Amino acid sequence: MPELVSMRYGGEAICYPAVEGHTMTSPLISQEFYDQLVKLVRTFPERAGALLDDAGGVPAPGSRIDRELGGLPAPGPLETSLSLGAQALEHAADHLFALSDACVSPDTPFPAFTLARGVLESSATALWILDADIEGKERVERGMSLRLAGLEDQKKLLRASPPGPDADEVTRKIASRIKDIMTVAGARGVEPHRNRRMKIDGFGSKMPGRLELVSRIPGGEFDYRLLSAVTHGHSWSLIGVAFKPSGKQNMAVKAPEPIVFVYVCWRAIEFFARALWAQVYLHGWKSGPFARLLEETYDSIGLIPEGRFWRSQAVVHM
Repeated sequence: MPELVSMRYGGEAICYPAVEGHTMTSPLISQEFYDQLVKLVRTFPERAGALLDDAGGVPAPGSRIDRELGGLPAPGPLETSLSLGAQALEHAADHLFALSDACVSPDTPFPAFTLARGVLESSATALWILDADIEGKERVERGMSLRLAGLEDQKKLLRASPPGPDADEVTRKIASRIKDIMTVAGARGVEPHRNRRMKIDGFGSKMPGRLELVSRIPGGEFDYRLLSAVTHGHSWSLIGVAFKPSGKQNMAVKAPEPIVFVYVCWRAIEFFARALWAQVYLHGWKSGPFARLLEETYDSIGLIPEGRFWRSQAVVHM
């Protein structure tokens, strides 16, 4: 087995097979390890999806979600919140599939960063809804805040759209849905949150911005800032991740190191894994199959044991 070299990103360590005689100043990745990692980006969400299908989607009796649903006068709003969390997890999985395809060719590195950012954003949204530190009422509030933010975005999209014969009807539908959310909130004692201009920007508390959401994941702020910089085409980030000086004066060539793709794939897997585990834990599904999947995945990547966040909550069912 080749010697393992350790690198650290965002406070966590990853080990990978080094090429003999190579130093840490410009790490090389074995082709076998790289191919395995790219394949893992696809097979991990595929296997997770199969386990979720086996779980059936219904919370286990006595689970956190089961108790929260039973403790509310009407389960509908909480079920809506949970569906938003599941939808965000599905969105993250689709980005992982596309990321695997994007990493097949290291000659085009930049789309991988955009896709990894999509995994991070959606996973962070799912984690916010599936937060183990809140109860059912606050989970309902967060779902309502997310729905309101979506409807406000639809209003902005409509204003930017070319004039059309159905614009007024769409405007009325959006206004009606916002009114419905307000009605449900009032009936359940959920207080709207208002900003300085007295505009409602959430329920219970203000809807967090993207940066605040991703910062809930360890290392998430660093990842989000870097991934966003590449996504937006900021020159300093493009040079940092993909370009090298050439022999010609004031010239650079695009030649990304494989470690760049290792970082992107590893972090994307980490984002999705945290959201996946949150859903499993709250719904009380048998943790053994999911824990084993996570252990196998992290073993394949080479992540150190200290980064295996699920171990404190896992109850392995053989």
